[in-house]
Amino acid sequence: MPRWELCLDDMQRELTDLQRDPPAQCSAGPVGDDLFHWQATIMGPNDSPYQGGVFFLTIHFPTDYPFKPPKVVFTTKIYHPNINSNGSICLDILRSQWSPALTVSKVLLSICSLLCDPNPDDPLVPEIAHTYKADREKYVSSLDCLWAPAAPGSSQKYPKLVLPGQQGFPMDIILPILSWAETPASLTNISFDSEEGEEDKSSFPSCYSSLAAITES
Repeated sequence: MPRWELCLDDMQRELTDLQRDPPAQCSAGPVGDDLFHWQATIMGPNDSPYQGGVFFLTIHFPTDYPFKPPKVVFTTKIYHPNINSNGSICLDILRSQWSPALTVSKVLLSICSLLCDPNPDDPLVPEIAHTYKADREKYVSSLDCLWAPAAPGSSQKYPKLVLPGQQGFPMDIILPILSWAETPASLTNISFDSEEGEEDKSSFPSCYSSLAAITES
């Protein structure tokens, strides 16, 4: 059997396991029918500066997976010493410490741990690492770029989320969409500004009109 067919078998098995027993605060699944390209979602871990946020990632599998690690990238902008502006992640298990025994679930949980406990001694963004080590209060306050007021003059804040395309949306708009989508990949198959997206709009939750207004503004 060709190696790429073995790879497909492994990914299908992992997908079944993920659907049966998803890791806490994480989800993942293929984009369309392409098992080599997945979309993942991580909810900001509790008791971390990212609590309440929703973060999207893409996962690309090599044809010799699981003997080589998948390429995992944040598509949501995030302020973190181990994640750069391109969404690349500095995590040892995605590099030299990768093992065929690891799975997507374990990778996502490791990324959650990285959000809770950054590693400033092996940074991808040295400036953020310096702030994290020298002035933790300033580091946390710098995360304000991820949040937006619920209304002008309001003290309440919602996470400022980013769908593919890097545009922020308030939590009260995006949560019904996340609940509606069967998988995170459902979101990537929706067109917001093309004729092909008209059918998607008809089945979208009522909050779509608010989302459309933002994307068209």
